[in-house]
Amino acid sequence: MPGLSNIYPSHHAGALINFAPAGAATASGTHQPEHALPLNNSSEFFEFDYVSRDGSFEAEQRILETTHAHELLWNGDMEIAGGSLPALIEQLTTHDAKPDKDFVFAFMLTFRLFTSPATFAQSLVRRFESVGEDNLWSKPVQTRVLKVVKDWLEIYWQAHTDEEALPIIYRFAAGILGAAFPAAGKRILDSIERVFDYGQNSVVLRLRPMTGRSHAGWAVDTATTAQAPTPSISKSQLNALRNNRDGHSNCSILDFDPLEVARQITLMESRLFRTIQPHELLASAWMKKRGPNSSNVNTMSRLSTDLANLVADTILGIQDYKKRALMIEQWVKVAMRCAELKNYDGVLAIICALTSSAVERLKETWGVVSEKNKGRLGELKKTIDLSNNYAVLRKSFENEVPPAIPFLGMYLTDLTFIDAGNSETRQLPGREGRSTGVTIINFDKHARTARVVREIQRFQAPYDLAAVPEMQAWLDTEIDRVHFADQTPVDLHRRSTALEPRTTLGAAARLRR
Repeated sequence: MPGLSNIYPSHHAGALINFAPAGAATASGTHQPEHALPLNNSSEFFEFDYVSRDGSFEAEQRILETTHAHELLWNGDMEIAGGSLPALIEQLTTHDAKPDKDFVFAFMLTFRLFTSPATFAQSLVRRFESVGEDNLWSKPVQTRVLKVVKDWLEIYWQAHTDEEALPIIYRFAAGILGAAFPAAGKRILDSIERVFDYGQNSVVLRLRPMTGRSHAGWAVDTATTAQAPTPSISKSQLNALRNNRDGHSNCSILDFDPLEVARQITLMESRLFRTIQPHELLASAWMKKRGPNSSNVNTMSRLSTDLANLVADTILGIQDYKKRALMIEQWVKVAMRCAELKNYDGVLAIICALTSSAVERLKETWGVVSEKNKGRLGELKKTIDLSNNYAVLRKSFENEVPPAIPFLGMYLTDLTFIDAGNSETRQLPGREGRSTGVTIINFDKHARTARVVREIQRFQAPYDLAAVPEMQAWLDTEIDRVHFADQTPVDLHRRSTALEPRTTLGAAARLRR
């Protein structure tokens, strides 16, 4: 992760904040190049030239008397573990230092889980007003309040929940903010206009991957640089894929270079993986029918399942055991290439199919699979070992450089345990460990959630691979065919036993006697 710069721009009152950061929509609706998440932006917060003024001591004394710092709970690493909402907002808009970038990200990502958008907006207005004017704290606090409002509108906004806060923010920008800082007030009003322009979109500007590279949406992925390798596919193969689309030919995975199959599967999975938005990963939303939109998470999970079923289907759809063995070897090679592309999710889907009971029991078939490919399969199984709480995968991900497609299920498991295993609130300890009876927000839970989300986003970068639309369309058709067939493991096992009945010793087994 890149380090933070120590150089921050200073601003005068007439141009308090630069409201057009990289990646934000301009007033004309165009977008500048996307940047990394706010937690990784070197100009996230601003330094201030403090000017002491006569008579400010009384105002500062009053602020000290009304602070909520005593309502904060810190852990052993001096990270905020809990606090009241006013205390957390004070930390978000602190007067004496730049707020911790991880804390800001965690708060802005998860605040809807412990307060409402309207209450949050009202609290920010109160914070702006509370420091008054002409004292040492007013400028840094008020500027940071403005920064929070700006980032909320331009980066973290969710239309389906945050609309209730707009009247509060509008009155703030048109009223006390506009009176004190006319330019800043106008910028906030412009941001509000953009929120309306975006209509029912779930977010105004989606949180970017930490690499700062753009999302491709649902369009077919194309190479992002001129360094993308030339697809390993011939004209005759492309024609066969086009004819297959018209129902005039039958293509098989065996017809294509395993590397190119792996590339196109990786592009298809990457496209889905990069559409997953942070709010879809909160509060186990993907498990709740009426929770926040989590369709991208569920679609990604379904694709992995469908890919595994496609692998099994292509093997069980062949009557001759020697040809089945060739199909197994082809999928081993595809999985090996997926591993080279750091597509762990694809590797796992293929290996799950190859080690499923329906495929693994085909003794006659496995008897003619080459030892070389059996060895490759063994190495791949070690790569995606799921035992010991995914210890092997976690170790692999630690130093992995994006782009990559991690096994999403591992992170969903982590998020589920965080959500289910931690309470929403906690008691503020008193002296000698006694409870003060004050209930505060368990912010540690939300910080843990944010760390997992941030790890997922780290890998959400596009691949420098050239799309082969014909192959992707064919793979889509094959995946759809398997998906709508809706075969259960029991169905696949029946097909397997029809190919190699339990009572039959395979030819290869008889030869080994």
